[in-house]
Amino acid sequence: MHENEEEFPIGTTPWKTEKEFDAYFERIASGTATPNEIDDFNVMVMKRFCLMVYDGRPVDRWIMNHLADTFVKVLAGGAWADEFHLPWMKPTRIRSDAKQRGLEIYCFVKNALGDGKENAKVTKCLDAAAAQFNCSYETARGQYYAWCKCLSKNE
Repeated sequence: MHENEEEFPIGTTPWKTEKEFDAYFERIASGTATPNEIDDFNVMVMKRFCLMVYDGRPVDRWIMNHLADTFVKVLAGGAWADEFHLPWMKPTRIRSDAKQRGLEIYCFVKNALGDGKENAKVTKCLDAAAAQFNCSYETARGQYYAWCKCLSKNE
């Protein structure tokens, strides 16, 4: 146990030995890390940073670069939750629930139209979307065409 372990109870991964830290970061670098290990990356960077500082050792250059890159992004206006992901922080949402639902309706209809079924009709696909998303046909139709218009501007 490291002498400062009780000061850092937050996090989903236990404190690691140097060999365990090295093996963890090697799995990250090689792309063989598990999804949970990937999610804990910034937690592990902070843990290693703190251990090195408290032990009076120089901090690895890549850790300093990673933290500096994050600070620059935050100073440029990025939200902490977006630029320095931690498992207990939710990222900033990019659209409201209503807009997200509208996009999902649009995607549902587009996928239904393009899945190769013979003679797929927009009206039948909109009916299916209304049933799938528990909304009226008019709502599904309105959302579908609103997103068609929105996305056609960006093509």
